[in-house]
Amino acid sequence: MARTSKPGPPGPGWEIVRDASAMIPCPVGCEELWCPEHEQHYADCPCLGPTEDGVIYEMHAGIFYGRRTQSPE
Repeated sequence: MARTSKPGPPGPGWEIVRDASAMIPCPVGCEELWCPEHEQHYADCPCLGPTEDGVIYEMHAGIFYGRRTQSPE
């Protein structure tokens, strides 16, 4: 029987890139975007965005992933 691998990151340190369009309105009613995964404003959350410096990007199994090459400032 052939083994199939589950889709997932290309390797250690890779995370899904989250675009602002994937965020929801802030639940407290301010005008900022809200990250439901980290339960904080998108601008303050640790999610990787699609245009950050110091990040390598790769499409893997139809999902956009990124990996930091340096610590965020």
